[in-house]
Amino acid sequence: MGCCGSSILPQVELPELPPGVKHLTVNSSPALLDAVVDVATRSFCGSKTKAPEAACSWAFDPKASGEDPCGPLIEDPTAERLAYFRWSVTYMLAAALKHGGCFALVDGDGEDAKVVACALNFPPNDKHLHAPGICEQIALAGKADGKMPKCMEGKRMKALDSAMTAAHKAHAKGAHWYVQLFAVAPESQKQGHGNKLLEFINTLGDKSGVPVYLECVGKKIEAFYQKNGFVMKARYPVTGGNDTLDANGGLAAMVRNIQ
Repeated sequence: MGCCGSSILPQVELPELPPGVKHLTVNSSPALLDAVVDVATRSFCGSKTKAPEAACSWAFDPKASGEDPCGPLIEDPTAERLAYFRWSVTYMLAAALKHGGCFALVDGDGEDAKVVACALNFPPNDKHLHAPGICEQIALAGKADGKMPKCMEGKRMKALDSAMTAAHKAHAKGAHWYVQLFAVAPESQKQGHGNKLLEFINTLGDKSGVPVYLECVGKKIEAFYQKNGFVMKARYPVTGGNDTLDANGGLAAMVRNIQ
């Protein structure tokens, strides 16, 4: 991991955008970016009726969903929990946005249009753009919304980061698209929006001539990605302090090869 080194941003020729898919850039309207942050924050945070993103939820509170981190929350999300997820999403958006691989799916037209899904991705590169050096991490933290949550420096988060790093190195050694965040608005799930946006992401991999790589946790989310052409390569149980994330075997490294 370097410090303060500059990166040559990858130049990726994008395919024609399907109807409703918007390319997010640093010049996108603040309203569109705010809507993306809102969708990703609520999707990852979860609720008493919708499951959270299991890995990030476990890092914040391993018992938020009871014994199964892949299930809905036991209680309504607190302001602290929402702040944690909003900080995390805005940090990831700041990290990925300038590299040209971020997209939103918008449903409807005119005043009725709304963001229903989003994907923050890193395009193929040889600069490890998904793992910024310490100086850039500090800069990104300054762009995130609010104060950095204490759990970001906790044992569970450090263990999760180590597992993700190991999985990434083992199963995405060559050039690839990396899906850092994929989210569908809670109220818009199970309506085909996730399939539509992921199909476009897969097209990016095919057009670039490289695989698409991501990590996830949980039987249902693994099945979703498998349905869309991804293969589970390995699972990594994650232990941080006295807590272990091993639902469905732990963090799953998944790859969708060129088709």
